[in-house]
Amino acid sequence: MKTLIFLSVFVLGATIGQAQQITKLNEVEINYIPLNAEISQNDAVFTIKIEPRGVNNFVSNPIGFLNENFDIHQFINKFGTEDYDSYVVQLKSSKGSMVANYDREGHLLSTRQNFKDILMPYQLRMQVYNENKGWGMKNNKYIASTKGMMLTKAIYKITLINGNQKRNIRIDALDKDYGVVARN
Repeated sequence: MKTLIFLSVFVLGATIGQAQQITKLNEVEINYIPLNAEISQNDAVFTIKIEPRGVNNFVSNPIGFLNENFDIHQFINKFGTEDYDSYVVQLKSSKGSMVANYDREGHLLSTRQNFKDILMPYQLRMQVYNENKGWGMKNNKYIASTKGMMLTKAIYKITLINGNQKRNIRIDALDKDYGVVARN
């Protein structure tokens, strides 16, 4: 019995002694990139291609998508070795694109957005439907621009068809608060 108790105390002591050893780990850098994207460079213009799984989020809120999925300061630290005065970041998807202009410090100066065949805001769809009964939408385009985060231009160009007839409509979404593609 003495041997069993002595052996148990010895095994317990060895286990506890091993558990107290400190292992030092090297520092690890972790980068959060929610969407895998292909980045290409042409002088100070950097183009990011959005994968198909991210297109709907990008189209519904491009600036929000940019802020959530792109860190300009990390980008400048990695690619800004050539002392650029400004950076142009272009996001491209199958539904359109957005060009964002940044200054040297990474402040958003302006954006230009151009999308085609997107889901328009519900209120706008209902307005177009109610004012054009019997007509179907063939396609649409959304063109917008911002100064910083402030939306300065938002236009929908809609093509309607009814049999052989065709009608083009242009709606200034800024006047009607339909310019939701640039919300933050």
